[in-house]
Amino acid sequence: MNFFDKNILIKLGNEHKKLLELVKNNINNMKSNKELYRFIDNYLKENSLNKAFPIGISINEIIAHDSYHVDNKILFKEGDLIKVDVGLEENGNIIDSARTFEYKTNLCFKSINDCKEIVEKVEEFIREEYKKNKKLIIQDISSKIFDYIIQKGYNALDFLGGHNIEFGKVHGKKLILNKPLTQLPSNCKNFINPKEELGEGEMFAIEVFIPEKKSDGYMIQNTKLLVTHYEVNEKYSMENLNEKEILVLENIVKITKLLPYEYKIHDNFDKYIIKSLIDKKIIIKHLPLEWIDNSKKKIKYIQYEDCFIIDKKDEIINLSKVIN
Repeated sequence: MNFFDKNILIKLGNEHKKLLELVKNNINNMKSNKELYRFIDNYLKENSLNKAFPIGISINEIIAHDSYHVDNKILFKEGDLIKVDVGLEENGNIIDSARTFEYKTNLCFKSINDCKEIVEKVEEFIREEYKKNKKLIIQDISSKIFDYIIQKGYNALDFLGGHNIEFGKVHGKKLILNKPLTQLPSNCKNFINPKEELGEGEMFAIEVFIPEKKSDGYMIQNTKLLVTHYEVNEKYSMENLNEKEILVLENIVKITKLLPYEYKIHDNFDKYIIKSLIDKKIIIKHLPLEWIDNSKKKIKYIQYEDCFIIDKKDEIINLSKVIN
């Protein structure tokens, strides 16, 4: 069994914090998602940092799972809400955090700050709970997230939120959604364990999404935008693959370490083989998520995410904050 290296995680957390501060201080000088992507990508290369997943750049009503694509350059507009989600990986240790930046205005300052405050209040809650019980019940965390979102005057998304982080794997099997099971359709119990807990040595991300203002609508997978996020199905089998498909798959697994990866990796391989692997569900597309408002208006979304580890000294460490 592999265990997290706290020293590596603290180092990655510090790098992550520095990167997001640089983005905050420079984003208003950038003109497009292409410039922002290159700014982040160059920082990672210059500091020998590995991506744990594709650089997330999701704008306005696009909630998550989008990025810059060479065939989809987006020019920033004043008032855009730009969600930046970056993951760092080293020897199986992973940091996953996200922030929202408002482009050249402060009209949504309160909403962005509210999202941050919700995560901070949840952090206070989990520290108190772990101190008392030496464990965290995930449904209790989701309930608190939901309560805080409602108290602030916003609506919570049905099937999105945080997650545990496993060694070498960004998204573990434990979901820390923005709604508890009591607020979700009954069939959700088929894939969410209501008694799931977090304990010593585990990592997890608290990830909150809120709209710029209370709204009424629903989240969809956008099938029109170009896909930038892919992942090899962890349950993949080579049983029905030909020799060429096996060779391509083995190379992708070696390159990505089974982590989510950017579309550009496919440029190294025959496009027809890639299409076949996608059609066979060996390679999974992560489609951009979009909010569709019943008012027909474009409602912008905000994201704030911190990641934590429960240390063996009964301490919960927020790895998204600079640690000396």
